[in-house]
Amino acid sequence: MIDDFYTQTAKIEQSSETQTDMGGHARAWTTRIPALKCRIKRQSFNETDDYGKVTLKTGGRLYCAATLTNKTIDPDDRIIIDGNKYEIKGRLYNPGGLNRHLELELVEVL
Repeated sequence: MIDDFYTQTAKIEQSSETQTDMGGHARAWTTRIPALKCRIKRQSFNETDDYGKVTLKTGGRLYCAATLTNKTIDPDDRIIIDGNKYEIKGRLYNPGGLNRHLELELVEVL
């Protein structure tokens, strides 16, 4: 069964901007999908030098069922799996438009 393929659970959060007491802007996160059954395939590692600090960023591909709820995932959302936060690169991909599964490219946020 395809459900046996989805061995991980992710939380999808959407962002919104709120105004602080001082008039500035802050980003707030609310849960869009609390328990998304999925599978992550780690694909790449990228070492970057951010102002003298070398960090290792991992990327991967998320696979999930092509449900109406899952199709609402937006590139501005973030994904949390096992405490790790990921940004979405690009857009939601529905291979062949067949609605069998969806794919997302991810980059870990450190």
